[in-house]
Amino acid sequence: MIIILSRIAKGKMDLSKIAPSEDFSWLTQLSAGSDSCIFEQLWPAFMEQMLNAHDVQSVSFIWFFACNLEEKYQNFMLKMLWKLISMPVFAPNEWKRAHTAAAFLGGFLARAMYINFKTCTDWLKKMADWCNEYIAKSGLCRNCAGCIQHGTFYAVVQSLLFVFSFRYKEFVEND
Repeated sequence: MIIILSRIAKGKMDLSKIAPSEDFSWLTQLSAGSDSCIFEQLWPAFMEQMLNAHDVQSVSFIWFFACNLEEKYQNFMLKMLWKLISMPVFAPNEWKRAHTAAAFLGGFLARAMYINFKTCTDWLKKMADWCNEYIAKSGLCRNCAGCIQHGTFYAVVQSLLFVFSFRYKEFVEND
Protein backbone atom coordinates (compact mmCIF):
# COMPACT_ATOMS: atom_id res chain seq x y z
CA MET A 1 0.00 0.00 0.00
CA ILE A 2 2.89 2.34 0.73
CA ILE A 3 4.20 1.76 -2.80
CA ILE A 4 0.87 2.76 -4.30
CA LEU A 5 0.47 5.80 -2.05
CA SER A 6 3.99 6.86 -2.91
CA ARG A 7 3.19 6.65 -6.61
CA ILE A 8 -0.01 8.63 -6.20
CA ALA A 9 1.78 11.30 -4.16
CA LYS A 10 4.90 11.27 -6.36
CA GLY A 11 6.51 14.67 -6.15
CA LYS A 12 3.95 15.96 -3.64
CA MET A 13 4.84 14.27 -0.37
CA ASP A 14 7.76 12.39 1.14
CA LEU A 15 6.14 9.18 2.37
CA SER A 16 9.39 7.94 3.88
CA LYS A 17 8.61 10.20 6.87
CA ILE A 18 5.67 8.03 7.88
CA ALA A 19 7.72 4.86 8.32
CA PRO A 20 10.82 4.04 10.39
CA SER A 21 13.85 4.12 8.12
CA GLU A 22 15.23 0.77 9.32
CA ASP A 23 12.00 -1.03 8.36
CA PHE A 24 11.37 0.69 5.06
CA SER A 25 14.75 1.55 3.61
CA TRP A 26 13.39 0.44 0.22
CA LEU A 27 11.09 3.47 0.25
CA THR A 28 13.94 5.66 -0.96
CA GLN A 29 13.62 3.90 -4.33
CA LEU A 30 10.19 5.47 -4.64
CA SER A 31 11.38 9.05 -4.40
CA ALA A 32 10.10 11.67 -6.82
CA GLY A 33 13.09 11.13 -9.12
CA SER A 34 12.57 7.37 -9.44
CA ASP A 35 11.96 6.15 -12.99
CA SER A 36 11.09 2.57 -12.17
CA CYS A 37 7.48 1.62 -12.73
CA ILE A 38 5.08 0.48 -10.05
CA PHE A 39 4.55 -2.77 -11.98
CA GLU A 40 8.24 -3.64 -11.77
CA GLN A 41 8.34 -2.81 -8.08
CA LEU A 42 5.30 -4.91 -7.27
CA TRP A 43 6.15 -7.89 -9.50
CA PRO A 44 8.17 -9.84 -6.86
CA ALA A 45 5.26 -9.51 -4.41
CA PHE A 46 2.91 -10.91 -7.03
CA MET A 47 5.07 -13.95 -7.69
CA GLU A 48 5.95 -14.67 -4.05
CA GLN A 49 2.81 -13.64 -2.18
CA MET A 50 -0.18 -13.16 -4.45
CA LEU A 51 0.03 -16.47 -6.30
CA ASN A 52 0.36 -18.35 -3.01
CA ALA A 53 -2.44 -16.49 -1.22
CA HIS A 54 -5.95 -17.85 -0.79
CA ASP A 55 -9.20 -15.90 -1.09
CA VAL A 56 -7.60 -12.68 -2.31
CA GLN A 57 -10.36 -10.53 -3.71
CA SER A 58 -9.80 -6.85 -4.42
CA VAL A 59 -6.00 -6.90 -4.37
CA SER A 60 -6.00 -8.22 -7.93
CA PHE A 61 -7.36 -4.90 -9.17
CA ILE A 62 -4.03 -3.30 -8.26
CA TRP A 63 -2.51 -5.61 -10.86
CA PHE A 64 -5.15 -4.70 -13.42
CA PHE A 65 -4.21 -1.06 -12.88
CA ALA A 66 -0.47 -1.73 -13.10
CA CYS A 67 -0.84 -3.73 -16.32
CA ASN A 68 -2.80 -0.88 -17.85
CA LEU A 69 0.18 1.47 -17.53
CA GLU A 70 1.92 -0.04 -20.56
CA GLU A 71 0.98 -2.78 -23.00
CA LYS A 72 4.29 -4.55 -22.38
CA TYR A 73 3.20 -5.21 -18.77
CA GLN A 74 -0.10 -6.64 -19.94
CA ASN A 75 1.68 -9.00 -22.35
CA PHE A 76 4.28 -9.92 -19.74
CA MET A 77 1.59 -10.75 -17.18
CA LEU A 78 -0.37 -12.92 -19.63
CA LYS A 79 2.75 -14.82 -20.69
CA MET A 80 4.01 -15.37 -17.14
CA LEU A 81 0.63 -16.62 -15.94
CA TRP A 82 0.44 -18.99 -18.89
CA LYS A 83 3.94 -20.26 -18.19
CA LEU A 84 2.91 -21.11 -14.62
CA ILE A 85 -0.19 -22.92 -15.89
CA SER A 86 1.36 -24.87 -18.73
CA MET A 87 4.63 -26.05 -17.18
CA PRO A 88 4.57 -29.47 -15.52
CA VAL A 89 4.20 -29.49 -11.74
CA PHE A 90 6.99 -31.22 -9.83
CA ALA A 91 7.14 -29.48 -6.45
CA PRO A 92 4.55 -30.51 -3.84
CA ASN A 93 2.58 -27.25 -3.71
CA GLU A 94 3.22 -25.89 -7.20
CA TRP A 95 -0.19 -27.09 -8.33
CA LYS A 96 -1.72 -24.40 -6.08
CA ARG A 97 0.21 -21.71 -7.94
CA ALA A 98 -0.94 -23.13 -11.27
CA HIS A 99 -4.57 -23.04 -10.09
CA THR A 100 -4.22 -19.48 -8.84
CA ALA A 101 -2.49 -18.45 -12.07
CA ALA A 102 -5.37 -19.93 -14.09
CA ALA A 103 -7.92 -18.10 -11.95
CA PHE A 104 -5.99 -14.86 -12.21
CA LEU A 105 -5.58 -15.26 -15.98
CA GLY A 106 -9.32 -15.75 -16.32
CA GLY A 107 -10.08 -12.77 -14.11
CA PHE A 108 -7.57 -10.64 -15.98
CA LEU A 109 -8.96 -11.50 -19.42
CA ALA A 110 -12.54 -11.10 -18.21
CA ARG A 111 -12.33 -7.87 -16.26
CA ALA A 112 -9.49 -5.88 -17.82
CA MET A 113 -11.44 -4.12 -20.54
CA TYR A 114 -8.27 -2.56 -21.96
CA ILE A 115 -7.39 -6.03 -23.27
CA ASN A 116 -8.77 -5.94 -26.79
CA PHE A 117 -11.14 -8.60 -28.09
CA LYS A 118 -8.60 -10.17 -30.46
CA THR A 119 -6.04 -10.61 -27.69
CA CYS A 120 -8.73 -12.12 -25.48
CA THR A 121 -9.85 -14.59 -28.15
CA ASP A 122 -6.24 -15.54 -28.91
CA TRP A 123 -5.71 -16.43 -25.25
CA LEU A 124 -9.02 -18.27 -25.05
CA LYS A 125 -7.98 -20.33 -28.07
CA LYS A 126 -4.65 -21.08 -26.42
CA MET A 127 -6.44 -22.19 -23.26
CA ALA A 128 -8.95 -24.32 -25.20
CA ASP A 129 -6.15 -25.95 -27.22
CA TRP A 130 -4.31 -26.76 -23.99
CA CYS A 131 -7.48 -28.30 -22.55
CA ASN A 132 -8.02 -30.43 -25.67
CA GLU A 133 -4.40 -31.56 -25.56
CA TYR A 134 -4.75 -32.40 -21.87
CA ILE A 135 -7.86 -34.49 -22.54
CA ALA A 136 -6.13 -36.32 -25.37
CA LYS A 137 -3.11 -37.11 -23.18
CA SER A 138 -5.01 -38.05 -20.04
CA GLY A 139 -7.43 -40.29 -21.91
CA LEU A 140 -4.73 -42.96 -21.76
CA CYS A 141 -4.26 -42.55 -18.00
CA ARG A 142 -6.47 -43.78 -15.17
CA ASN A 143 -9.94 -42.36 -15.18
CA CYS A 144 -10.34 -40.81 -11.76
CA ALA A 145 -11.27 -37.37 -10.56
CA GLY A 146 -8.98 -35.48 -8.29
CA CYS A 147 -7.96 -31.95 -7.47
CA ILE A 148 -4.25 -32.63 -7.53
CA GLN A 149 -4.31 -34.85 -10.59
CA HIS A 150 -6.63 -32.78 -12.78
CA GLY A 151 -6.90 -29.54 -10.81
CA THR A 152 -5.04 -27.35 -13.26
CA PHE A 153 -7.28 -28.62 -16.05
CA TYR A 154 -10.38 -27.81 -13.96
CA ALA A 155 -9.01 -24.34 -13.20
CA VAL A 156 -8.29 -23.59 -16.87
CA VAL A 157 -11.76 -24.76 -17.95
CA GLN A 158 -13.33 -22.65 -15.21
CA SER A 159 -11.30 -19.65 -16.38
CA LEU A 160 -12.45 -20.20 -19.96
CA LEU A 161 -16.08 -20.21 -18.88
CA PHE A 162 -15.53 -17.19 -16.63
CA VAL A 163 -14.03 -15.13 -19.45
CA PHE A 164 -16.77 -16.16 -21.84
CA SER A 165 -19.52 -15.26 -19.36
CA PHE A 166 -18.01 -11.81 -18.76
CA ARG A 167 -17.32 -10.97 -22.40
CA TYR A 168 -20.08 -12.86 -24.20
CA LYS A 169 -21.58 -9.66 -25.64
CA GLU A 170 -18.34 -9.06 -27.52
CA PHE A 171 -18.58 -12.56 -28.99
CA VAL A 172 -22.15 -11.87 -30.13
CA GLU A 173 -21.22 -8.48 -31.59
CA ASN A 174 -18.11 -9.80 -33.36
CA ASP A 175 -19.52 -13.08 -34.64
